[in-house]
Amino acid sequence: MLRKFAILALSVSALAGFSMAADDEETPFQKQMSEVNKKTTALRKSTRTDAEFKKTGDTVSKNADAVAKIGKEYREHKEFAEREKKPLAEWTKLMDEMIKSAEDLSKAASKPKATQAEAKAAFTAYNKTCTQCHNMFRVEE
Repeated sequence: MLRKFAILALSVSALAGFSMAADDEETPFQKQMSEVNKKTTALRKSTRTDAEFKKTGDTVSKNADAVAKIGKEYREHKEFAEREKKPLAEWTKLMDEMIKSAEDLSKAASKPKATQAEAKAAFTAYNKTCTQCHNMFRVEE
């Protein structure tokens, strides 16, 4: 009897493992958003303090440009608006704001005499656009 129970338990565990592995596959958009998250974390860290900005400030422009590029790629994708039953115009408006704020952050950080305060202010504006979009379109699975 114990052996039958053990076999059943192993079978169920194996099936659950296969099911979870299939669910763990990321869509291309999820992969891109993971990349945006990594870049945003790096931007936050680089703009947090003057010392950190002096050390890693040269990466801010590159990371902000990468985020803007991803935003431009996904701006026209209407499935996000359709999935949330929201107007496509709202999605494109939020994407435009995110792209513009990322470009503004890149410009602020790439100026010859860029300061941490300017970069941090630009990052804060960029980060607000992320929050606005996530509040409307991010679905927790």
